[in-house]
Amino acid sequence: MEHSLRNLQVQKMMPQTLHSLQLLSLPLLALKTYLSGIVLDNPYLEPRFDTMEMPLSAYAEPGEAEMAYEGEDRAETLRSGAGHLPFLEQIYAPENESLYDHLSFQAGLCAFSEAEATAARYLISHISSAGYLEESLETAASEIGCDYSLVKRVLGVVQGFTPRGVGARCLSECLCLQADPQAADYAMLTLLLREDLAALAGRKFEFLARKYKISRTRLQKMLDYVQTLNPKPGSCFSSSRLTPYIMPDATVSLSGQRLDIRVGGEASALLSFDPDYMKDVADEEASAFLRQKRLEALNLLSSLDMRSRALERLVAYLAVEQRAFFIKGAAALRPLTQRKAASDLRMSPSTICRCVREKYIVTPQGCFKLDYFFPGGLGGGSSSEQARASISALIAGEDRAAPLSDLAISELLAAKGIQISRRTVSKYRAQLGLGCQLERIRYF
Repeated sequence: MEHSLRNLQVQKMMPQTLHSLQLLSLPLLALKTYLSGIVLDNPYLEPRFDTMEMPLSAYAEPGEAEMAYEGEDRAETLRSGAGHLPFLEQIYAPENESLYDHLSFQAGLCAFSEAEATAARYLISHISSAGYLEESLETAASEIGCDYSLVKRVLGVVQGFTPRGVGARCLSECLCLQADPQAADYAMLTLLLREDLAALAGRKFEFLARKYKISRTRLQKMLDYVQTLNPKPGSCFSSSRLTPYIMPDATVSLSGQRLDIRVGGEASALLSFDPDYMKDVADEEASAFLRQKRLEALNLLSSLDMRSRALERLVAYLAVEQRAFFIKGAAALRPLTQRKAASDLRMSPSTICRCVREKYIVTPQGCFKLDYFFPGGLGGGSSSEQARASISALIAGEDRAAPLSDLAISELLAAKGIQISRRTVSKYRAQLGLGCQLERIRYF
């Protein structure tokens, strides 16, 4: 009898527990999207959040809550009035202009003859999303049925359009088109870009200094200028996705030496519950329907509270375990694993994983994913984030004329108690976007 009763209790709890775990896996943005659909089907619930204020990315297809619509799909949605776009988005959000549209508009402002206009349209249609012409002029002239000289002349006009560098046939031509004729060493710079771009990019200054009889300082200045140019001038038009938005699930703020914690997603903050809705309805069928909806509403509120409590416990735990990080920054981040957190909090590792998944936290040091606070450990009790911060600090303070090698950085870190190999230093340095020793040399 006792065994049967226990099985019955488990069967009753399982759907509620599963629902709670499913909600726990959802980041706040996806949770609000989910709830906005639930309240439409439950008369006992009303949203306390305004769907008008939710970012466009919240209305993506299921399973893609952080992705936005493709530009063409979004434009069609706006034209048709369909979908769940916020009202202000429908009014004010213009359709994304493509590179083709941008160039065609500029071509329409030119005093082209009919043959030149035809050539311009053909060339523009064969410019890639990166901004490069992907058709030879000979083929273009043959397809259009005009002189090669006319196509070449029209290409010269198109290459004067914005963005600068568009219509180039190779990288060196693209950079030459962007170079300012008023820039210092313009003639030498364009010569280097046409003849020895690879050597310049590879910082082969000794070879270039001998070949062109110029100093390394001039070469360094020219390389610095080239690095300000855009190798893909059409890239600002090629992205058809909207920017994904982040809605943090928790906030940790610093008040003196005290850390204050706030977790989003509480049931009372998201939904209002009306227990007296149609309380005195007489129809038996309607009454049964309302009882079912009332029970579903109560279960949902209970699941939201369980989600909120689990997140609050985890964030409070991190505020204790990673307190130094919240006050001092990444260099103070301690090694920590989700398994240890589960053990300390007496929670299932899978529950911790759900708490962390795709969720963000705002801290005095910036906005981070929750999994950022579980860095792998290194020798000497240091974390990978501490190693990255130390590498960044060492490179920032090095002699630019004689930068540190990865081996030298590894040895300096070992002296600080951070035991990592030269290869690991190289990996972390690349993750930080810092060049190798050769790339960091400066000659002025």
